[in-house]
Amino acid sequence: MKFKFLAFLLLITLNSFCQKKTKPFSWKYSTYDIFYGQKVFLSNHFYQQLNSIDNFNVNQPLKLAGVGCNLVTDFAGSEYSDGSELQFNVTYSQVIPQDIIIRDSIKSKITGGLFGMGIFTYEVFLNKKSADVLFTIGFNAGRLKIYDNTCLNAINPYFAPKLIIQPRLKLGKIVASLRFEYEYDVTNSDWKTYKGVIIPELQSINQTGITCFFGLGYAIN
Repeated sequence: MKFKFLAFLLLITLNSFCQKKTKPFSWKYSTYDIFYGQKVFLSNHFYQQLNSIDNFNVNQPLKLAGVGCNLVTDFAGSEYSDGSELQFNVTYSQVIPQDIIIRDSIKSKITGGLFGMGIFTYEVFLNKKSADVLFTIGFNAGRLKIYDNTCLNAINPYFAPKLIIQPRLKLGKIVASLRFEYEYDVTNSDWKTYKGVIIPELQSINQTGITCFFGLGYAIN
């Protein structure tokens, strides 16, 4: 239901902009990216196995890799001809599987995946060809999964509004960027049984945190 509502809002936004234009709707340019990053939780309450602000180790989970695209509309010739643009982006990130130990003795692995969408973007240096900084509001939806243990198989779904700050450097068609995402988990923090496997009582986990990505992209005009 949440996804349908957000998609509906996005379509209304696009339609309202298009109706105010004097030229047909078109894309100004787009970038297609690959990226790698690491998430830091605001608090490490899950058996001290995940990175947090007060307990960071570069070898600990969560590490993520993914793909995405950033789309920019062209409003030239409309009332937005002062340079205003509408941008939004879509990403998919995979949590790279890593070993964890629960209750000092239960060996398992943690992985997961998340879908992200930026639904409003403000570009600071709009007319600069070599560099810019993007501020984006959007959301993430996904899940963490614990597996690879006969007595432990669980998932933790979540939904989180997010704020993104993304400095970018443009080198011709190649775009290098850093993306800092702050996401606020608004869902139930409890783990859920996966595929009927009975799980021991696990510490709940709130997935609010900050993720830093390094990305490389290719721009298409």
